Formats: sequence, C-alpha cells, structure tokens
Amino acid sequence: MNPAGFLVDTLKVANVRFFNRKYLIALALFILFISLYIYTAPRGVFDGDSGEMTTAVHTLGLAHSTGFPLYVLSAKLFTFVFPFGEFAFRLNIYSALLTALSVALLYVLILEMELSTVAAFLASSTFGLGFSIWRNAGQARIYPLALLFVILLAFIFVRWQKDKHIRYLYWYVLVWGISFGTHLLVLTMIWPLLIMLWQKRDYLRTHVTVLGKAALLFFLPFVQYIYIPIANARHMTTSWGDTGGLMGFLYYITQRQYVYKMIARDWTGIALFFKQMGGVIFSELGAILFMIGIGGLIYFYKENKPLCSALVLASLSNIVIMFSYGNEGDIGFLYRYLFIVHLTVAIGIAYSVTALGRVRNAKWFLVAFLILLIFIELRTNYARNNLRANFIVSDIAQNILETVGPNSILFTTLDAPHGAITYLQSERYRTDVIAVISDQLGFDWYVKDLIWKYPDTFSTGLLTIQGDYLRKNSLRIEEIVQNNLDKRDMYAMFANNKLPDNRTLADDFTITPIGVVNKITAKGDDSKMILAKNIDIWNNYQLRGVFSDTYDKTMEYPLRILYRDALYNLGVSYFKNGFTSQAVDALQYSLKINYTPYAQNELDFIEKQR
Repeated sequence: MNPAGFLVDTLKVANVRFFNRKYLIALALFILFISLYIYTAPRGVFDGDSGEMTTAVHTLGLAHSTGFPLYVLSAKLFTFVFPFGEFAFRLNIYSALLTALSVALLYVLILEMELSTVAAFLASSTFGLGFSIWRNAGQARIYPLALLFVILLAFIFVRWQKDKHIRYLYWYVLVWGISFGTHLLVLTMIWPLLIMLWQKRDYLRTHVTVLGKAALLFFLPFVQYIYIPIANARHMTTSWGDTGGLMGFLYYITQRQYVYKMIARDWTGIALFFKQMGGVIFSELGAILFMIGIGGLIYFYKENKPLCSALVLASLSNIVIMFSYGNEGDIGFLYRYLFIVHLTVAIGIAYSVTALGRVRNAKWFLVAFLILLIFIELRTNYARNNLRANFIVSDIAQNILETVGPNSILFTTLDAPHGAITYLQSERYRTDVIAVISDQLGFDWYVKDLIWKYPDTFSTGLLTIQGDYLRKNSLRIEEIVQNNLDKRDMYAMFANNKLPDNRTLADDFTITPIGVVNKITAKGDDSKMILAKNIDIWNNYQLRGVFSDTYDKTMEYPLRILYRDALYNLGVSYFKNGFTSQAVDALQYSLKINYTPYAQNELDFIEKQR
C-alpha cells in the first residue's frame, strides 16, 4: 500500500467542492455555533472533571484512566496555537471549536447521505442546540473530541456504501484507532466496521493481506499511549493511577480502578433506569423533537439499511454501557455519555423532513414546525447553558485556598472543587497547600504518589493499613492527621469522617467550622478563636451564583449544598459555644442558600432559647 497514493486517490474520490453553496452553509453553521458556544462558555475552570482535565493539559500530567492522550496532547497544542486569555478559558474555546466542527460535519454527512440542504440544516442545528452537546461545548471535556471522531467515522462509512472501495476500510480503521485516545465510548463504533467486513467478506477471503494492513493501521495510532507512563513518571499536580510495569499499565487503561461502578445496578432497577434514561434523552432536544427523530428512523432504515443499523446498534450499545456503569444516582451526571444516541436521533429528524417532503404541502409545514421547536430549544437550553457569568466552581476553589493556613494539609471532596484547586495550584497559586483527595486514599497507587511527592509528610506506614477500600480510606485519613497535627494546620471539606468500630474523626480530634471547610485540631482544643474568624472569612468570600436555584439538576448543585451545610454546621457550633446571635445569622444564611427542615428546626429551637 502506497500511503501517498492512498491519500491522493481518496481525495480525488471525495471530490469536495469547498466553495459549493452547500459547503458555505456548513461554514456558516460553524461560525454561528462556535460564536454561540464561546459566548455562553464559562470564563474559567468549571464543574465535574473539567478542572482535573485542565490541570492535566496545563502540566502535561496524568488524568484519570484511560488518560485520554489524544485529548491532552491536542488540547496542549491548541493552547500554543491560541495563546490568548486564561489557560482554562482557552480549553473551553477548544471544546467550542471541536463541537462547532461536529455540527458542520454532521451537516455535510447528511448531504452525503443525499438528503436535502433543508433537512441537513434543521437536523444539525437541532443537534448543536441539544442540552448536553451545548453544555460540553463550553468546558474542558473529552467528549467534544470523541463526538467529532464519531461523526467522521459515520462520514467514512457513508462513503464506503457508495462503492465499497477498500480505501475506506483503511481510513475507517485508522481514524477509529486514533479516536481511542479520546473516550472508550468510541468502542461502540465497531458496528459500522463489522458491517463493512461482512459486506466485503467474499473479497476478504481471497485478499487476506487486506486484513493485515487494516489491523496495522488500527493499532499504529496506539503509539499515543506512550504518553501515559511518561506522564505518570513526572508526578505532576494531577497524577492519577500507577502505570508502572505492563500490568499496571493495563490496569490503568482498562479502567479497572472503576470496576466497583460496573454492573452495579440491580436488575430490579431496570424500570427506574429507563425512566431516568427517558428523562435524560427528552431533556436533550425536548420530547416532540425526540419523537420526530425516532419516527424518522423508520424511513432511515428503509432508505439506508446499513447506516441505520450501524447507528442504531451503536446507540443501543451506548445505552447498555450506561446501564452497566454507575448507579441510579449517577445517571443525572452521566448525560454526556449519550452523544451517540443524540446523533442518531438528529439524523432521524433529517429523514422525517425528507419523508414528509414527498407529501404535498407537508414538507413546509414540518419545516415551519421544526423551526418553531428549534427556537424553543434554543431558548430553553440557552437558559440552562449560558455559563458566562457562572463562577461557582472557580470561586469555591479560591475561597477554600484563601481560608486555609500556610503549609497546611487540606482534605478535599467532590471532583469540581478539587479539580479547580489543583488548577489554581498549577497556575502557581497557594502551592504551599497539600491538597489530598480524601476519597482516593483507599488506593495504594494514590498513597504511593503522595509519598513520592511529599516524603517528609506522608510515611510508608500508610501502605501497611489494609482492608477493603473504605476501611483503608478512613484509617489513612486518621493516620495522616495523627502524624501531622503538630507540624501543619489540618483542614477538611467534610465535617466529619466515619471510622471503623463505630468511631468518627470527631471522637479523636476537634472539628471546627472555618469558612466552607473545617479545621482539625487536637482533642479538647478551644474552638472559640477559630469560630471568631468566620465572620471576616464569610464577608470576604466570593459567592457569585451561590444563591441561584438553577443548579438543582446540574453538577454545580453539590457545591451550593456545600456552602449551605457549612453554614448550618457553623450555626450549630456557634450556639454550642455561646455565640447565639451569630448562630442565628449563620442558620438564616444557610436557609437563604437552600431551605432544609433541619436548619429551620435548629433556628426555631435557638430563637426559643433567646
């Protein structure tokens, strides 16, 4: 196989006329959507894993498995090419760029399927305005790059269907192999490849070398995974996993760390799962647009059986993965995993427009109706996805780091604040603070990394603590506090911590609220001096968006609750230490953020005692 001839021949067959009116519309779509995505993107680091990913790209460190080497390296390259603005915002722009390209490529894909310009425009616009597609378009996430590859693979498959030329098989396996550096959901795109191999089975029986070349092209891009052990060896701010040796490497890239989340659902919860799944899917486009898309799949199957079968099978695989991974509480946060389902539904919308276009006067009625629905979708999802003034994640990281003392140890919880804290530290802010992910201490690889980075603070004795994950996690927290309490200030984002034998951290230490965290001191220490600092701390906090009630179904909601519960604990501690008026103020503040019966009951009780 001559690589140069292969490329030239393929470009000749593609015969794309970039200045054709249809492709100018694709360019217009790209400009419109990238403008929308950048305008509504948060100005800095945001929720979920975006802080972690931003730090990994910034420092070329190791993100959680599978490491996403293609995303990390390509995003880092983008920040060099586009060196304007805060680093975190540049990665948000990178996601906007990738998603806008996906919308434009989807438009071209639908044209390649020989559907009308109107159908392609309406379907791709609907897709681009979908809740999760839009939301991920403004944050440092891996999904926009994975989405772009999925649409590119679908495009290659459509090209294949026209003449079954073997060059498209080569292109498919090469691009698919490269895409494994994004997200493992690209595994679901095995279905188009299986269909290609089945359609060419007679030819392949007599041309076995084709399979050898295809296998080589598929595995060649996996050289990108060399990045994983290199990043792990650097022990940067973000360093997840231990890839030392072949077994450690395989453990990491196969996500065995998260095996406890796999097949975690009870079969009795199937009905609940599909109820939640329906809610997630309907919230993407709206129930009516979703039903129009599903109806179009019938016509899609009649017109293009191979592609429809491939995408439907990929979508079903997408749903099965959702069922197999996580639990009932996760699905509201894992909506972003369903982009293959949303893509299939969007193509179904294009076929609905095409099918009704063959009925006199029906096409334009449907077009007008779809434009109305798209306008409603735009208004609805704009309200949910306009994050340009949303600073709750970056603010909480700043607030926490301003609260803790110099050279302290901070036990963090939740992905968003820890990721934002490590990002600030990668920008050389408060690097004196040792931020420890409290719920990772049950993993030996994490403890080994801490020992390597801070040998004077964490001892190898931590590794002698054994048992199940939860036991190791809690006992190691206790051990770290015991060993460092006389050397460093200790802080924790949790108010208490459960220990084996029905004990809690408060049984051995004094836990005192200070700002949105808690200070850990020796048992019996007077808390009044610490409590007295809270007034100034809370008065100096940035609390932008904390009082908003728009977070109830988003990943920012736990941060709002963190503020609420911190104020509740502060109010209780104030009252126990004789600061009655301050207790009332703290509890009223907590209720203002988010109402809870227990805070109200505590407030009522205190006011009766006054």
